[in-house]
Amino acid sequence: MSESCNECGKSVKKGSGRFVNRIPDLNDEKTRKEMGKPFPKGEYICEECDKRIEQENKTEEQIMLDYIKVNFPQVYDEAESHYINSVPKGKTEKEAVMLEVAKGAYAGSYVARIDGADEKFGYKREFLEIDRQFSKEEKGKFNMSILDETQIKKDDIISLKIVKKGQARKEATENFYKIAKDPTEAEGELHNIVAKLSKEDMEQIFPPAKEKTGAAEKEGQSKSNAADLER
Repeated sequence: MSESCNECGKSVKKGSGRFVNRIPDLNDEKTRKEMGKPFPKGEYICEECDKRIEQENKTEEQIMLDYIKVNFPQVYDEAESHYINSVPKGKTEKEAVMLEVAKGAYAGSYVARIDGADEKFGYKREFLEIDRQFSKEEKGKFNMSILDETQIKKDDIISLKIVKKGQARKEATENFYKIAKDPTEAEGELHNIVAKLSKEDMEQIFPPAKEKTGAAEKEGQSKSNAADLER
């Protein structure tokens, strides 16, 4: 019996740090060889390899559900129950709209309010309900209509990202804007009330998280030094 992982070959014996969460592989060695296991003598799968295999085997739909669970928890249950394909009868229009917003954001197209920055992901985005309609007359041009004028107000900072047909998500550029006028003056279209912001503008409004962290650390060190002097 080999108390090792048949995926990475690492020991899962007691004291290895992988003992508690190891998963028994009930296949025999011959079957594991046929399955293409790199270390077929190993009779277990370690937790790290199990998680990696689970991630690798996820369908596009499951990856989308993971994204929605983090960014749109309010519609996750509906997304999971109906596999992103439909909103059940009896659900409110708002829930239906938010599920569409969630799917659009996953695909890379969204309008979001920026309300700060964090250390891990950069800007914090609150995805908004916006109706995007492409112009039939001019290819690539589109109008953004505000579905609920109360959701944004003057001086809000928003971001806009649109993935065009045939374009990869990573190729699309995110642009930032300030709501320069009262949204009630928009006449239903977003471009009537926004002013574009540069990268420099954004850094002034929302200083990079690393700089914030550094400042906080310095402040903490100063307080610590002051406390040491008082002792």
